[in-house]
Amino acid sequence: MTAARWLLAAALALLAIATSVWVWHLHRDAEPAPLVGPPRSDYLLFDFDLVALDEQGRESFSATGPRLARHPHLGTLEIDQPRFSTPDADGGTWRSRAERAFVDAEGDELRLVGNVLLHGPDTEAPLRLSGQSLNLYARQRRVASDAPVTITQPGSILTTNGLRGDLDTRSLELLSRIRLQHEPTPR
Repeated sequence: MTAARWLLAAALALLAIATSVWVWHLHRDAEPAPLVGPPRSDYLLFDFDLVALDEQGRESFSATGPRLARHPHLGTLEIDQPRFSTPDADGGTWRSRAERAFVDAEGDELRLVGNVLLHGPDTEAPLRLSGQSLNLYARQRRVASDAPVTITQPGSILTTNGLRGDLDTRSLELLSRIRLQHEPTPR
């Protein structure tokens, strides 16, 4: 073999090696995508007591429960097994509980989910609302639900599919499928 052929063979071998390295770099496995999932909470509270104030510095609602988590970007709260109390205009207190609750960033809307129970202030005719879902607007002292709700007072049981209500005046707007069971109280 002549020197020219050896030189040509060596150049082709070097070109083949360079091409192989270049192809290997192009087809390397891409870096794995960063882990994407729900963000971690800003903070967690365990066995907490919370008092939320309105713009005038008055109590809007208070809450207790075994666990509270704050969403880092939205500022919302998620509460397990919450117990809320909300004052009314007459100085009474509405008490509520549920399996879970979500509080908006402004601290106005409390979405109660799972075995919800809302008790009115102790009066001659105490009012009790129960269901699986209920929204409580603490600052406006209003309540709303699009789910089935049972309303119990001494002597009557009302069931409705959805309601809107004012806690101060104790007035309720029943939306649909209303059923009344009246049980007169003995004299």
